[in-house]
Amino acid sequence: MNFSRRNFVKMSGIAALASIGLSGSAFSKSSENVELQSAERFSQLIDTDFYLSNKDISTPAKLANIKTFPNNSSNGECFSMEFQTPLKFPRENTYQVFHPELGNFDLFLTEGRNGKKRVLLATVNRL
Repeated sequence: MNFSRRNFVKMSGIAALASIGLSGSAFSKSSENVELQSAERFSQLIDTDFYLSNKDISTPAKLANIKTFPNNSSNGECFSMEFQTPLKFPRENTYQVFHPELGNFDLFLTEGRNGKKRVLLATVNRL
């Protein structure tokens, strides 16, 4: 992943401003955030940078892939998101996630692999 210190500092400032005025949950039941809940919306953001942070780390992550799964519910959906990070050993945790188009939201990410690459995975299963 090609990501310079200058870009990180620039996006950190945007993230700080967004955290003041734009907070919301990606998976809330609010009608304002319906578009954030769908695999379709996230698939529009593939190959864009997200920024992950928790009490231990802060790192950029690129949304690399969306995989949808069959769902037996008429109004639900099930999908996973794969994030590539420069971390050598990404850890399972709840992360504060920022994206310039989506704002801030919390997301539980688990460790995974894509071939030899270590990635972070999020699975969304709405019944």
